[in-house]
Amino acid sequence: MSAVTAWPQNPVSAPLVNWCGHSGRYYTLRCDDLENFHLTGDGLFVLGAGNIALWVGTAADVIESSERRTAFKAALKICSSVMHYDGSVEDADRLATVWDIENGQRSGQLRLVGAG
Repeated sequence: MSAVTAWPQNPVSAPLVNWCGHSGRYYTLRCDDLENFHLTGDGLFVLGAGNIALWVGTAADVIESSERRTAFKAALKICSSVMHYDGSVEDADRLATVWDIENGQRSGQLRLVGAG
């Protein structure tokens, strides 16, 4: 995989999505360009279709686990969006966060106050 990231030139202007986890916790996800997507860097990535998450994980998940790699490839074939969670997730909480997002749903697009 390429080391080039797929973030827009100005990540601040990337659309933001409000995602409601199964637990009721809300996550702000940044939409990325699906056509130029590269699974690089830190943080959680979400491959979605409509209002659901098909796959949630990290680049390390794909490298270290053949099961997660297979699930990622299957999701990549049918996803319609790719999003990135920029929030920090401690290693001890990562699996719970992945489960929460995977079993949650998109709750709408956020609008930034003062954004042009």
